[in-house]
Amino acid sequence: MSLSAVKHYWKYLATLLWMGVIFYLSSEPAGESSRRSGVILENIQSLNSDLSYGITMFAVRKAAHFIAYMILGILLYLTIHETWRRWHRGAIAAVAVAASALYACTDEFHQNFVPGRSAQLSDILLDTLGALIGVLIIWGILHFHSLRRHLAKN
Repeated sequence: MSLSAVKHYWKYLATLLWMGVIFYLSSEPAGESSRRSGVILENIQSLNSDLSYGITMFAVRKAAHFIAYMILGILLYLTIHETWRRWHRGAIAAVAVAASALYACTDEFHQNFVPGRSAQLSDILLDTLGALIGVLIIWGILHFHSLRRHLAKN
């Protein structure tokens, strides 16, 4: 197996594994999910005890959504870019964000069946925004490297 084939499969594997992590975390009942967020919350509140518990908990939980889908957007962009190199980068970005949004929809639907959890349209929107930001970040990095390579040749 060639090195490029190995890189190709690793991108697919990393993307699928990350989707599995998101699914696993979404499968946790509300109590377990709150305990996990509580550990992070305790560390934040130890730095600044003036922060409101409720607001900080809300921010931690929403940041987790945003970051998880930002990573998913990056991984999907890289996987699609590897597979369909001839596509325009804008099309790759659009497909990566759309696929992330679709996964967010299925994830929220899945949460309807988890004890203490429910689907939230705001989470789908936040997840999609996270994916969009992730795609913009990786697109910018790849574009910068492409420009650098082009300028180095001239």
